[in-house]
Amino acid sequence: MKAVSTLGWTREEWLKFRATGIGGSEVAAVMGLSNYMSPLDVYNAKIDPLGQDDLSDNQLVRYGQDMEPIIAKWYAQDTGQIVRVDNKVRIHDQYDWMKINLDRVIQGDDRGQGVMEIKTTSKWLFDMWVDPDSDQVPVYYPQIQHALAITGWKWAVAVVNIERTYEVIPVEPDKEFQQMMFDICHDFWMNNVMKGIAPDPKDDKEARDLWNVADPDTIIEATKEFIQWLSDLEMAKGRVKDAEAMRDDLQLKIRKFMADKEIAQFEGQVVATWKNNKPKKEVAWERLYAGHLDIQQTKDKLADMIDAVKDNYLYEKPGPRILRPKKKIVKELAEGMNLFAGVK
Repeated sequence: MKAVSTLGWTREEWLKFRATGIGGSEVAAVMGLSNYMSPLDVYNAKIDPLGQDDLSDNQLVRYGQDMEPIIAKWYAQDTGQIVRVDNKVRIHDQYDWMKINLDRVIQGDDRGQGVMEIKTTSKWLFDMWVDPDSDQVPVYYPQIQHALAITGWKWAVAVVNIERTYEVIPVEPDKEFQQMMFDICHDFWMNNVMKGIAPDPKDDKEARDLWNVADPDTIIEATKEFIQWLSDLEMAKGRVKDAEAMRDDLQLKIRKFMADKEIAQFEGQVVATWKNNKPKKEVAWERLYAGHLDIQQTKDKLADMIDAVKDNYLYEKPGPRILRPKKKIVKELAEGMNLFAGVK
């Protein structure tokens, strides 16, 4: 196992280095096990490391980072083990793309050094992680298996911060999972990242983002299956429209029935509520400007300054790419091929 010190690194240096391999926090996404990232998100982070959103000001991210030293200190005090910050990226001896930045390293155990992964989550999600009947893969599990595969160490713990307390989940090397993880990540690295080929998008939004600019006047020959998709799409749109109309009609009936009443009950049981959320404060801008003419004048002056120079900063942004099936032609083709919506 090799290691590179991260002491003194800037955010830019860290992002560029992350682009040279797959880190622990990205493994679940590459494997399709993450609810927050997709393989395409990881791919984009590798080909454009400096173009990614900076989440350091996100309150949840900041809270998790701020709690890490506190949780690590509690664990050390309660177990008597030595817990230290690692300040390095560890790299697999054979596969340089396998990299891990450990939250903490644990010492003082007969099994040798151990991996500590610190997570902050809700009680509900934690209960799901430890539920033996749940099919939810805990977010920490691929990350820890990735760390154990790189370090070769024999044990790890996930220390989970839950609402002002913490829980410890022991994790041992899972060779079967590690092999599956390696196969998927190695294929992703060699056949997507290294070849510059984006992985398949997981949903419509990713597809629109990936292919947001069309190659003008290019043509692809449609297949019978493609015609089926277009026909099914039109049928689905009709069903959605009918369902939305039904939803709106039912909501209107319910609101008219309740009028200004906050709670609806049936035989003593609450069956619906229609309450106001907490009021939020908004600035009365017109009154503010009327009462502070100096602010209004400054605002107008700033607007004039922007108008004077904004043409120097214009750039062309591709227009939205709109998918427009030719309904009449698709219907005729589908009927001629004896295609029916939902049947292939």
